[in-house]
Amino acid sequence: MTAATDAPSSRAAPAALRSTGEVTSPPRHADQDSGLPLTCLALLAAVAAGAKAQGGFYPAGQLLIGALVLVAALRGLRIGRPGWPVVAAGLLAGWSLLSAAIAGDVQDGASGAALVIGLHFSYTLVIGLGTTQRRTLVDGLLVVGAVLALLGMVGVALHRPPLGHLDSGVWRAATTLTYENAAAGLLVPLALVALALCHTHLRRAAAVLLLAGAGATLSRGGLLALLVGLVVLLALVDTAARRLLVWPLTGAVIAVLGLLPSVPETAPPRPFVAVAGLLLGLAVATGGPSVSGVTRRTALVVAAALLVGGVTFGNAALRNAGGELLDKRLTVAQGDRVEMIEAAAREWGDSPVTGVGPGQQWLRWQDGTTTKLDRYAHNEYLQVLWKTGLVGLGLLLIWLGRLLLPLLRSDRTALHAGCLAALAALATASALDFLWHLPLIPLVGVVLIGVATSAPAPPTSQEDL
Repeated sequence: MTAATDAPSSRAAPAALRSTGEVTSPPRHADQDSGLPLTCLALLAAVAAGAKAQGGFYPAGQLLIGALVLVAALRGLRIGRPGWPVVAAGLLAGWSLLSAAIAGDVQDGASGAALVIGLHFSYTLVIGLGTTQRRTLVDGLLVVGAVLALLGMVGVALHRPPLGHLDSGVWRAATTLTYENAAAGLLVPLALVALALCHTHLRRAAAVLLLAGAGATLSRGGLLALLVGLVVLLALVDTAARRLLVWPLTGAVIAVLGLLPSVPETAPPRPFVAVAGLLLGLAVATGGPSVSGVTRRTALVVAAALLVGGVTFGNAALRNAGGELLDKRLTVAQGDRVEMIEAAAREWGDSPVTGVGPGQQWLRWQDGTTTKLDRYAHNEYLQVLWKTGLVGLGLLLIWLGRLLLPLLRSDRTALHAGCLAALAALATASALDFLWHLPLIPLVGVVLIGVATSAPAPPTSQEDL
């Protein structure tokens, strides 16, 4: 069994956690866990390193993330009786190797097996943390995400690659991940967590940055994922929390509007307008319950004045931006996506049980007289099915199901609601692009699963409720 060990091993685990076969000792009470252990710091370092290394898409970044997760595991894991989640993870990792061997090259499955093992270790470490440590870990994730979002907005406002990427006549935020849809796939879930915790000024500011950064990616999949996540979040929080969401959402819209004049390829960079929009958005969002209604209304009037001024003095740029967006991004046209999906489905049909193996096979399809190629189905569930067959997809769903099942018994806190909304958004975005090929994104996903799984210690402050 794999287990986290920031608490003395002599203490018996409660039944709710013993039943998962994952934890031999409960985390310390929230008032005893105010600092982050080395295991948690190593996980945060892995996330930060992955953000810098293009999400870990290339081998060097994967090795760096893996090394930091290993440091965390060596510090915080103990071996004991294996539970079903461990068994499911082991079977999934083993099948990655076996399906690659069946396809003729076992080495091709090694990276997939290592990813599954690293993710499961990370999850196990997080569920051993106490309430305060989890909240601190989440704040660290929000800081990393906010920095990424800000860098993406800089890339758009200054027309600066690779932070910004010119795509079909419009500039889109790519961040240090250097891929817009992947950036949205990471920023949207983190934004939903920040929204759930927006009872503090700093977290409202983080929510604005994360939402605006996600908006700057101009990702249709990211927008759909955000809408799904918001529906889940609104269903889980109370009326008072729903009212709080209005301000960071409004602030994010203002920040995105400030970026709009810089979006068209034909428009010059307008960093001052972008900065003004972001500062104004932050000002509107951080007006919390302690700020009077008059102050809020004043901030909104100033926002309206800025927008009217922008239309008056820069309407050509705004018109161009709106036209480019309507033509290029606000459309249901998917380009080659449908053909990729159909090609992956055909390939899977040739080997439905075991798949074609987790190698570097190409998808092929015809566009008139032109043969097109791609390595990704742009749908991670279909990608797993194509590569590892029904066996691989089934084992993946069993493993994820065993990790998610304890969430049904978890305490209903704001943090729990935010993580569930984030996971719903990530699940949606994963059906629309190849997000799991950047290990950073599934790493953040399993950390959020672990954070949302209840610790045995009860909440000790209003912020935990």
